Amino acid sequence: MSKKRGKMMKEQRRKTHLRINYQDLVQMTVMMMTLRYCWNLHLIVTLFLLTFFCISVVCTYGDFGFYLAKCQLLYHLCLQRKKTGVEGLIEIENPNRVAQKSKKVTQIELDEPRQLSRREREEIEKQKAKERYMKMHLAGKTDQAKADLARLAIIRKQREEAAKKKDEEKKAKEAAVAAAAAARGMNSLSLK
Repeated sequence: MSKKRGKMMKEQRRKTHLRINYQDLVQMTVMMMTLRYCWNLHLIVTLFLLTFFCISVVCTYGDFGFYLAKCQLLYHLCLQRKKTGVEGLIEIENPNRVAQKSKKVTQIELDEPRQLSRREREEIEKQKAKERYMKMHLAGKTDQAKADLARLAIIRKQREEAAKKKDEEKKAKEAAVAAAAAARGMNSLSLK
């Protein structure tokens, strides 16, 4: 009688637990999709295999909740960061540390603009200021541009004066050579 009763209870358990909860399957699929953010490949593979094992258990025995809990535990282990330094030794939680909460797919809003961090905002402002300055500098409106233009004007003036002086010296030299040649020509004419 006990064997019969055992078989009947086993059959009854199989019938009651064989119902597949599709929400749990969707949740597991979402967990598998978010695994790309995971840092530990071993845990990814383990969770992947455990998921398919869990689905096969549902098809045969129907005991899904236990394996789903195991999957979720492995998933959370996978997302935890490695403890560095003394964190592993001291069991005190930092009250200032903000724990990252995982969002469900329905909670993520893609329409809202992404919030920039302070460093990113400062970097963008710095780039915009640099672009503005270069625009004004090329237009000659900045103090440095005005000083550069004044320095260039002085250098241009000095070069023009040096070129004039060189031309005058060249003309004077040519005149001296011509005068010397004329004097020689006069001397040669007077000797004949």
